[in-house]
Amino acid sequence: MDERRPTILSRSKRFLHRQFSRLKRVARRPCDHKTSLSLQDQLIEKITFVEKQIRSQRRIIATLRQSLASPNLGAHAREESRSLKQRISWAESRINEYQLLRCICLDIGDGLAFTFLDKFDITPMAFKCAPGFISCKKGSRLERQYLKKCFQEGKMAILNDLTNCLRYGDVTIFEDSKVIFAEVKTGERLGKRGTRQLKNLDELVNYLRDDTTIAEFDGQTVPMKRVALAAPEAHHREALNRLIAHSVKAGSSYIEAEEGLYYIVERSNHFLLPEVTAKVKGQSLVANINAFKHNNVAFYPFTLSLQDPKSLYDFYTGEFVLIVVVDSARLCGLLEPHNLSIELLHDEDWACSITKNIHPDASADEIMGVKVGVHFWTRLPVEFMSLEWFVAELIAKFHESAVCEAEM
Repeated sequence: MDERRPTILSRSKRFLHRQFSRLKRVARRPCDHKTSLSLQDQLIEKITFVEKQIRSQRRIIATLRQSLASPNLGAHAREESRSLKQRISWAESRINEYQLLRCICLDIGDGLAFTFLDKFDITPMAFKCAPGFISCKKGSRLERQYLKKCFQEGKMAILNDLTNCLRYGDVTIFEDSKVIFAEVKTGERLGKRGTRQLKNLDELVNYLRDDTTIAEFDGQTVPMKRVALAAPEAHHREALNRLIAHSVKAGSSYIEAEEGLYYIVERSNHFLLPEVTAKVKGQSLVANINAFKHNNVAFYPFTLSLQDPKSLYDFYTGEFVLIVVVDSARLCGLLEPHNLSIELLHDEDWACSITKNIHPDASADEIMGVKVGVHFWTRLPVEFMSLEWFVAELIAKFHESAVCEAEM
């Protein structure tokens, strides 16, 4: 086996650059229907090819494992066994590469979704089981025909299977100021599955319209209400892109985007994390952004955050690592004037709790607190948000909250 063989991503470099550029064009000009449809056609073709290759590699692995389990390996059983294991390992590495390429294609699709939909409308659409492969899917041809029909009628539309985040309906259509979720069916009868899908769509539409729904927490159903942001979002994506561009020539670089918030671009020549953490006055809260490349569901996509197509490709291929560091001392300092304190939680649902500082002899009933969900907390590093803005939102939601535990 030739270890110098070009990687799957390197062979797709030109394709990815073109699609990154197409997405940037649509983000700048959302009325560019031609580019949007062309982009989706290219994604369908590439994802279909990738899924075919993944299935092929899985069949190869199954055959190799059967051979490995066979008692008749021959006179050179040890050598044959080693060779079979190497071939299995190689096939598994190919699958991982193909999976990453598929993930990048879906991130491009997410870029379309975030261009046309409000991010807070996208969030409730994303937390549902992923649909799986789009190829060899019953009804997929009809869905694509319907997508093209929408564009022929002058409507902007997205094939939901091309995204990580749009998991309700088959096609999302944008007509005038309306958003329409379409279920495309081949038969005349809905059946149980179709009826269930329409019911789920109705619940989603009602939630987006009324901002209220019923959620389940700790085994109990409770009403949940969406609330607006206290202030428009503030982020440091422009500063981040300047930092990445600077690092191309200068090598590993970092900036303090604002007091207590650091962005690091680490390349192979120099590791800056120890230098940055030495500047931190409290505990260093470190987020490796590269770890979210495979799991960026419902967050603002990297395909929109990173502006330069080449840098975006380098990010996905691991040419550099993005790290965000928050100084806990600064975090606490922003809360202190409001008589609030923060406690970091080790919980899969809740990231931290914000409580009011009161006298030490207070009873449990007197202690008011708000728990902050992991998803909202993770937005700070993954969406490159301003720390001051983020804490101001925590404070505003604390004062608005009338209950002790509320998802933010």
